[in-house]
Amino acid sequence: MELRKLNAELKAKELVDFYLPKVYCYVGSGFMTGTEDEDYKLKLAKECSIFLLNQIEEFSLELPYDFIEEVKQEINKLNLH
Repeated sequence: MELRKLNAELKAKELVDFYLPKVYCYVGSGFMTGTEDEDYKLKLAKECSIFLLNQIEEFSLELPYDFIEEVKQEINKLNLH
């Protein structure tokens, strides 16, 4: 596997893992029962990660555009466990 792709995959996982414990994870009556919706939690963590990358792009920080796009693609591929 190409090193750049591996780095994009690692960064995608790092970003999503950072947001996973920070997002609201209850849907419907899940709050009342304490049941977390893992798929919903992953969806929100991905959205937060993509939002962060969009902000970096918007403010033209020192990351190459194509690397940011690769990380976004890797975020969208992630599944729990």
